[in-house]
Amino acid sequence: MTLLSRYVVDEPLLSKPHWSLHRGRDEQAGHAVMLLAIRPPCDANALLAFRYPQLLTPEAAFDHDGASWLVIGDAAFEPLSQRLRREGPVAPLSAVGWVLDVLAAQRHALQQGLAFESGEDTLMIDAKGGGWLLPVPGPAPADPLPAAVQLLQRLIGDAATQPELRGLVAASGGGADAWSQALRRWLDVQGGTPTGGTLDKLLWRMQRSSDFPALSQAISSLNQIQVGDGEHLQALSDVVLRDFALTNKLLRLANSAIYGQYGGTISTISRAIVILGFNTIRSLAVTVLLFEHLHDKSRAQAIREATLRAFFSGLLARALHRRSGARDTEETLVCGMLHHLGRLLTIYYFPDDKLRIDQRCREGRSEQSAAKSVLGLDFSELGRGVARQWRFPERICRSMESLPDGIVRAAQAEQERLRQYANLGSELLVVLDGSDETGIDRLQQLHRRYLPATGLTLDDLSTVLNEVSAQFRDYLHALGITASDSAFLSGLSRLDAARLKAVAPDTIDQARLETTLEGGTRAHTAILAAGVQDIANTLVGGFSLNDLLRMVLETMYRGIGFDRVLLCTRDVKRHAIVGRFGFGADIATVLPGFQVEHGAVADVFQVALQRNADILIEDTHDATIRDRIPAWHAQRLGARTFIVLPLVLDKQVIGLLYGDRRAAGSLKIGNDELNLLKTLRNQALMAIRQAQS
Repeated sequence: MTLLSRYVVDEPLLSKPHWSLHRGRDEQAGHAVMLLAIRPPCDANALLAFRYPQLLTPEAAFDHDGASWLVIGDAAFEPLSQRLRREGPVAPLSAVGWVLDVLAAQRHALQQGLAFESGEDTLMIDAKGGGWLLPVPGPAPADPLPAAVQLLQRLIGDAATQPELRGLVAASGGGADAWSQALRRWLDVQGGTPTGGTLDKLLWRMQRSSDFPALSQAISSLNQIQVGDGEHLQALSDVVLRDFALTNKLLRLANSAIYGQYGGTISTISRAIVILGFNTIRSLAVTVLLFEHLHDKSRAQAIREATLRAFFSGLLARALHRRSGARDTEETLVCGMLHHLGRLLTIYYFPDDKLRIDQRCREGRSEQSAAKSVLGLDFSELGRGVARQWRFPERICRSMESLPDGIVRAAQAEQERLRQYANLGSELLVVLDGSDETGIDRLQQLHRRYLPATGLTLDDLSTVLNEVSAQFRDYLHALGITASDSAFLSGLSRLDAARLKAVAPDTIDQARLETTLEGGTRAHTAILAAGVQDIANTLVGGFSLNDLLRMVLETMYRGIGFDRVLLCTRDVKRHAIVGRFGFGADIATVLPGFQVEHGAVADVFQVALQRNADILIEDTHDATIRDRIPAWHAQRLGARTFIVLPLVLDKQVIGLLYGDRRAAGSLKIGNDELNLLKTLRNQALMAIRQAQS
């Protein structure tokens, strides 16, 4: 049958005394749907308004022929009862997660004056094994816990007799809160999905996407690097160099007009860290990762606009903090951008929920209230929860909290100052929206609100807006972003020409030096030559020996395209040449096993060192050489081709440079490249000599 001349309804998928579930099709929208018929009619508006993660919220409702019909916008679900009949009891991990979902939704509904039926028929399973509750109204139980316990027992069947699962069932005697916590702890131990809380559920939904886990891993790796660690520069270089695109973007930024005061061309991440500083490069890496991930050309215009605004907000926060007299302000850039994280993630991963939030805002609700009613928490809570999952320090997570209305007082701690400037950078965005007059009024309001906390004048705020507007284009240029269709960038153009003219002082025209690296893959010789020049410049001034040697290794690594490069030096106690540090695959595992013993000349490494000869092995399995390849090399590294460059100073062997590739015959080095590699080796020796003198 067809309802409202729009919905084609198939035979019931499930049929119960007071309700039935049907597959169907929305002919107007052109896609499959599910339709839930409830008899007698119910308060459909209350069901439309209720939101909870993993609840199948109707997208439309109407009454017809003595029943309320709820339209579920996705037809890719199967009732659990049908799966149980087909496959029998389910895995305990899935069962525990589903039951936690049901219990949490039931308890939240009761708090809102609603009640849903609970059981195998109303628990729907999607194609990826996720559980969703069907919103079938039912009698309000005095306590939803007994029904949840019974559901778990039915789902796992005979597995309920296992000691640990029997203990979980018995733990229900402590009440719903205690039982939910026991189930979550069990899931954590078993490696299951923590699905009990609202934040956990939203995280889980994001983890199910193809790209979120990789982004989480990359950002977490950056945040795990501690400045106090002895090898923090090496660790940061390692993380960045794993991502070819990130490496190139950071080098383009380092060589852009933004950092033009440092002069010259920076061709290695190692040198960028030395010149610009550890905090600068890590903050830029986090910012670029987020920006590149969210500003995806294949995504809707809404997320690209929101990402541009968030990036600009971060730059504003940093510039304002710096203008107030602070010295180390790089972290403020991250705080300012992360202040928008919850909103960005919602637009990117939950676009339908964001549309519902926008609709409620148009109806007069605040954004915070609207987000909480749809997602179960507001944007700030979501952003802080994800930031903590990504291992951001607590001071950054706290900076994502919104400030209360009214005058902002001076902060007593740096953590609170980060929060103030992140909020100010975000609130200044409204100055760019609307007419010139409205923008000036808003700027004056923000000046009054933040003056006691920042000491910034009205001229300071307007000047920073103009300066960051120009700087923002340098960043986008370095990142290869045009965004010609961006309404936000159009607003910035108007700002340059006219906005805030009534309150902002005249500024000197800023000349911008366009210094960029060529995009794409560059010739090996160009990368090697640039690295040689960088190192020569570094040798002239003061330098850290380890930092310079890392620059040598990175230039080799990127210039030739080695899979691994190592610096090995003499260990007097072990009477051997041993691995010290390097770049490439499994480098932490390889280094401890790289050990060239002093003594009788037997293998290729000992020959190279004894003769001070540069050696290239094209295939370690070749019959003419395989007997001279030490067993530890085959076992630990497994590379079929490699090069050895001895480090000999005043006729004393002090170490070697090593580079390899996995495939035999894949290491082709021309005369120009070889000469530059030798120059790099000589620069390393010169640095060692200077350090010893």
